[in-house]
Amino acid sequence: MVIWLLVVGWFCMYLLRHHTPRLPMHPCSMHLECRYELKGNVAQEGFYCFAQEQTLASLLTAAGAQELPDSLRTVELVPCGSSITVDTTLHLRGLATADRLNFFSPLSLAEATVEDLMLIPGIGEKTAEAIIAYRTQQGGIHDVHELVAVHGVGEKKLALLLPYLSP
Repeated sequence: MVIWLLVVGWFCMYLLRHHTPRLPMHPCSMHLECRYELKGNVAQEGFYCFAQEQTLASLLTAAGAQELPDSLRTVELVPCGSSITVDTTLHLRGLATADRLNFFSPLSLAEATVEDLMLIPGIGEKTAEAIIAYRTQQGGIHDVHELVAVHGVGEKKLALLLPYLSP
C-alpha cells in the first residue's frame, strides 16, 4: 500500500512539473506589496508586482517595451496601485477597487465610495452608507478601529473587515 501511494505521488508530481503551464515573468504574490496594471499598447498587458514603487520607465520595460522616449525616462516613482494605459498618450489612474481587493490590497477608507465598500464581504448598502456618513461627520477616519462606532459594525465584524481596509 505504501509503495502504491509513493508511485501515485511521484506520478502526480511528474504531471505537475511537466504538464503545467508556466507562470508569467512577474506573478503577483503576497510578499510583493506594490501592484500595477499595465494595458494598451504594451507587449505584455497585465498586473505587475514589485517590492517597492517603480519608475514609469521600469514599468514599461517590465511590460516588454524595447525603446523608450527620453521623456519617459524620469526618476519619479509611480504610486503603488496605479493603472497605466498606453496608447498614443499615457494615462495613469488608480487601480479599480475590485482589482485592489483581488490582489489583497486594502481599500482606503479616506477615498472609498458606498459602491467600493459594498465589494467587501460583510458590508451591505446600509453599513457602507453608515461608514461614509461617519467619515463625513468625523472629518475622516484616522484608524480602522474607529469603525466600531459605526452602526452595524461591532468587534467581530471589524475583525473580519480589517484585512480589507486601511485608514
